[in-house]
Amino acid sequence: MAWFQLAYGATILSYLGGIQWGATLPDSSKSLPSYEALGLAVAPQLVAWFSLLLPIPLGLITTSTALTATLAVDLLKQNYPPWFKSLRIFLTMGAVGSLVGTLFGYIVA
Repeated sequence: MAWFQLAYGATILSYLGGIQWGATLPDSSKSLPSYEALGLAVAPQLVAWFSLLLPIPLGLITTSTALTATLAVDLLKQNYPPWFKSLRIFLTMGAVGSLVGTLFGYIVA
């Protein structure tokens, strides 16, 4: 079950990278496509994939850390509306809490 939780966290991380990519591409975007913006958009997917190759405890830590880092990047973005940033905080807290709980259960069991 811990691996399924890790895979779900990695899927969420990949989705968040897709949101960053999509927010950068429209002509109306406040942040124009650049190597930095597109690189930040691809990084979550790469970290998610890498976390699935790690041992489960390290993968859970990596995914939790990457979800938190992605939240920090999203909160600094000018082109995201305030409601989205609030939603990201709430959902990231839930996802990270779930992954940390799974890590705790995995270590204790």
